[in-house]
Amino acid sequence: MIKPSLAQAIVDRTMAIINKNVNIMNEKGVIIASGDIVRIGNYHEGAAKVIKSKEKAEVTSNESITLEGVHPGISLPITFDNCIVGVIGITGEPEEIRNYGELVRYTAELMLEQASLKDEIYLQKTAWRSFFHDLLSGNQGKDEELFIQRGRMLGFDLSIPRAAIVMKMDIHKYNVKFNNDMNYTNIENNLMMIQKYEDELIRELRFKLDLKDKVIMDFYDTGYLVILVKINNQVLSKDHQRILSDYAKKIINFIKQKIDGHIIAGVSEVYSDWRDFPCSYKEGELALTIGQTFFPEENIYFFKNVQFEYGLTFIPKSLSEAFSSQILSSLINEPLNSYKEELLNTLETFFNKDMNVTKTAESLFVHRNTVLFRLNRIKEITGYDASRFTDAFNLFLALKFLRLRSY
Repeated sequence: MIKPSLAQAIVDRTMAIINKNVNIMNEKGVIIASGDIVRIGNYHEGAAKVIKSKEKAEVTSNESITLEGVHPGISLPITFDNCIVGVIGITGEPEEIRNYGELVRYTAELMLEQASLKDEIYLQKTAWRSFFHDLLSGNQGKDEELFIQRGRMLGFDLSIPRAAIVMKMDIHKYNVKFNNDMNYTNIENNLMMIQKYEDELIRELRFKLDLKDKVIMDFYDTGYLVILVKINNQVLSKDHQRILSDYAKKIINFIKQKIDGHIIAGVSEVYSDWRDFPCSYKEGELALTIGQTFFPEENIYFFKNVQFEYGLTFIPKSLSEAFSSQILSSLINEPLNSYKEELLNTLETFFNKDMNVTKTAESLFVHRNTVLFRLNRIKEITGYDASRFTDAFNLFLALKFLRLRSY
């Protein structure tokens, strides 16, 4: 069955080529599209005969008088998948338009095939997206074997160990560019454009980065790109983080060419059982959320590396804030201390660099004596000495709780 909207598009396209009126009739002989709007909905007896005979027919001016709803012209069957799905007719004397017949039919059948292919691709994409979402949400149904077969039909082997890389990019807020178009296009609040660019980004990542056999990916939830990376069983577990970090960097660098905005990634542990893939996604999401809170200067976070900070989120807010205030209030609330942010940053960098003064100075681009001066100033203000283990742990934990306020 030909949709009237598609039929009218075929009519418009062919009339632009031959400059003759064109009609399309459905499988019942009713005109569903025409250059002459008045004729739409009328029965076309000549088309009905073409459908029955499966052969083209020519009607002269004299012959058209005896047929219902027929003008002089040529009618040809439209074939799709070896079945006649309609008839296309060109109005005019057969002698004048005969040479256009096959061209018009070919154009109609080609457009029909293109539309069908587009529908098929859409259905495949919809089926894939539905499966991917069911997999990550844990909504696999009661029949696991059926779910496995469903994945296999879509090219997804559930027996392969994988880790999740969850990327967050505010594609709603930022400008994007594709297909070598150097002009960024603002797509804020345009849901159709967002969907278009998400699909285009997925397509380019799969093929231009040659990732199609190594990862499966799709957008999940709002603004999250989820990549399930295939992990070889033969690779030592200590190498997993390096492999996943390389993948994340490669993908982030590619996306940055397309999206004018900040991109961060959270990486899960490796899971062998597909039933655990929802946990993998959740770990990746938690890793980037917690990582962004505690380590805003980075953009790739591994769940295994933020588990201490994750544990802190379960401590009641009233307790964490009281502890942080007890240790750091004299520094944070000191009205005459205009360098408190500088001191807090130095202290945090000091802990991130394993309490190494030289590395802290290099990271802050200052002399090591400056670091020592600042640490001594912190000791004077708070009473806690960052060079002593117990004091350092209290300062470290208080800083973590201070960061936690923005979680």
